[in-house]
Amino acid sequence: MDKRTKIKFNILAVIMIMIFCFALTPKTLQNDTYYTIKIGEYITQNGIDMKDPFSWHEDLPYTYPHWAYDVGTYLVYQIGETIGIGGFCAIYIATILLCMVLGVVIYYTTNKLCKNPVISLLVSMAMLYLLKDFITARAQLVTFILFALTILFIEQFLKTKKKRYAVYLIIIPILIANLHCAVWPFYFVLYLPYIVEYIIAS
Repeated sequence: MDKRTKIKFNILAVIMIMIFCFALTPKTLQNDTYYTIKIGEYITQNGIDMKDPFSWHEDLPYTYPHWAYDVGTYLVYQIGETIGIGGFCAIYIATILLCMVLGVVIYYTTNKLCKNPVISLLVSMAMLYLLKDFITARAQLVTFILFALTILFIEQFLKTKKKRYAVYLIIIPILIANLHCAVWPFYFVLYLPYIVEYIIAS
């Protein structure tokens, strides 16, 4: 496949992935979405006070597990209400866009690894299909994107030795800690195959 053909295929693949992501994104929202909006509203108005505002018990200690995502979701909801399309419609559109970003990142990463656009497209479609039950307006969708980027940046750093990829690998866990801190330890699990490979090679 020559360079021009590869570019055309990549454009077609991205369009196909975006259409597939649009079809995969469910129109219904989960109960957590309502909670996320209210938590985001509360943090926006009161800041992070490390207390659960919706508990039966007054001043119950609470760590907001994805405060940045909650605030972001609330702001998207507010934008939807402000421009007149509705808050939940805005969240649905944002979920579709995040799903599309995930699909494109997966395709780009697999393409960088295997150097075959056709296989990369098939693998990306398969991965998105397997993830379909997890594509929803929750922090995990952003985490999937950051995990895929982590693999990409690790590979690029090992290949090129450029320091900017190392900087990205420092920024990503900071983002995860604020967007979805429950999965923060899993960030380091992604390094295990590389560590084992290094140990075996040395």
